[in-house]
Amino acid sequence: MTSRVVQTSIALLAIGLVVATGAGCLGLAMDAGLGPVNPCSSDRDCAEHGGVCDLDLGACVAGETTAESILLYVSEPEGGGSSEREFDIADVDEDGPVRFAIADTVVVRGLVADLRDSAVPLIARVTFRRLTEYEELSPDPVSTESRDRTDATEPGDTYNYEVRLVPGRYNVEVEPTLNSSFQVPDQLFYPLRTEIDVTSRDTPQVVDFEYGLDTIIVTSVVIGPEGSPIGGVRIYAYDSATERRISNVAMTGCMDEVSCGRFSIALPPDMGEFRLRLRGSDSQPLLPTMDHSQHFSARLDTNGDGTLDADEIGEIAFPALDPPVLLDTVVEGQDRAGVVGPLAGATLSFQSTSTPSYVFEATATTDPDGRIVAESGLGGGDGFGIWLRPATYSVAITPPLEGEHAAGVVTLNVVEPHDGDGPADDTLLVGCRVLVEGTVVSPDGRPVPQASIEATSSEGRSFVTSTDEFGAYTLLVDPGEYGVIAAPPDQALLAWTWVQTQQFYADATLVLVVDWGTPVDGVVVRDDDEAPVGSALVEAYLIREGAADESQLVPFGRLRTGEDGGFSLLVPQEPPE
Repeated sequence: MTSRVVQTSIALLAIGLVVATGAGCLGLAMDAGLGPVNPCSSDRDCAEHGGVCDLDLGACVAGETTAESILLYVSEPEGGGSSEREFDIADVDEDGPVRFAIADTVVVRGLVADLRDSAVPLIARVTFRRLTEYEELSPDPVSTESRDRTDATEPGDTYNYEVRLVPGRYNVEVEPTLNSSFQVPDQLFYPLRTEIDVTSRDTPQVVDFEYGLDTIIVTSVVIGPEGSPIGGVRIYAYDSATERRISNVAMTGCMDEVSCGRFSIALPPDMGEFRLRLRGSDSQPLLPTMDHSQHFSARLDTNGDGTLDADEIGEIAFPALDPPVLLDTVVEGQDRAGVVGPLAGATLSFQSTSTPSYVFEATATTDPDGRIVAESGLGGGDGFGIWLRPATYSVAITPPLEGEHAAGVVTLNVVEPHDGDGPADDTLLVGCRVLVEGTVVSPDGRPVPQASIEATSSEGRSFVTSTDEFGAYTLLVDPGEYGVIAAPPDQALLAWTWVQTQQFYADATLVLVVDWGTPVDGVVVRDDDEAPVGSALVEAYLIREGAADESQLVPFGRLRTGEDGGFSLLVPQEPPE
């Protein structure tokens, strides 16, 4: 590959109000005309955002919320049982200690088998995701691996996987783990998905997953714009309506002329219309992700043999692509003193935005000199730079959490050699973080030392610090919108406080007034024998009703039970403002 000149242009993609950053911090190049992302002149303009109109800002902001209930979620250590309970804030101290009875986990086991081959057991990843009313409470999925042999405790009880689950409703996904390694039709399996109810019981609950004789096989060849077959292409089918993958992920081979570019995938018999998605691989890193233009269905199986082949769906062609361009640039960062220097240890994520027929994605990092080092075989000949398809890219730059440099998103035009005046821009500049400082005080104005402060951005990036002996804190954060939690130490006898939607686009002072608390005592026991559960995790949330009748859980406590299963936490007397 030959290196080409790169023309770059950089502009901040605003995610909120564009406000001047702190002194000495120029930040990323800004468009002078940028304003509020969600401008408004009345609350009606903000209905779809679930907010209200701030006429001073001329932008939609979060609406007022109320908190009338709390929810306590208790989970047993090491993947044991769990329990949750809601009650009104006004009633938390009226009924005495809160009792949590954790139901014992249930043994779920069954057989993952291929009925096409005399119910032979299959090696598969079986994943259970428990469904809950609140997304914030969704426990981590529980996965297990089925085996290629079966166990039996008694006649008729044959299984090759077993797992323990908390009673509840689950989404289950079964993915045979060998299916992407084979291209032989009778060794292909699609992902199975279903929902099950796990109920308390003394005996194991049996859930089998079986692949039937009516699997649909799709087989064809992937070719380039000149008609030559292409190896190293990953391909799978997805449902046209839901966009969920409904087949195994195949890889086109090229071991010989017969197999080059060919693939086979398996689909469920009850699928509707589907499309094929093609992606590059480690051996073909410069191939983009693209969807084949045609929609397919089982009705194309004209001879009724359960196979859609090239005669029925045609060959799958990649479009002609412009030659790649080597972007060999330097990423620099500006600290709060205005000093510009190489930005080391940053992560860059590239995604094309100007190519409607395909998406090209790539990732890279920066070395100690700020030079781009590509991953997945996209690097230049000397190890620096990254090969990209000519396009306009959205580039997310994420510096290390330690330091003064801010994360940001820039637009970058990567094009062929150009005839413009002057050299191409070969530097990406990252601005600095903003300084948030303040104090944490009690309702009567006393400083709260050793309080934990956590600011979480709307993108999910968190910055943490704690107050000193005078209740003061400082925190460097990326410019953006944040929710801020102040958690006093247990001995302070003060409740957590949560502040919603703080905009930090310039240096700011934020005084956090934590609330007096109403004590809630409780005990966690096992449902079957009333035995106390020590070291159980108790997570406490306010249930806030916001705009559009959407509920939100706001954390206000997290602790573990003692050896006697007991716990005590403080509920804010008034909802946080």
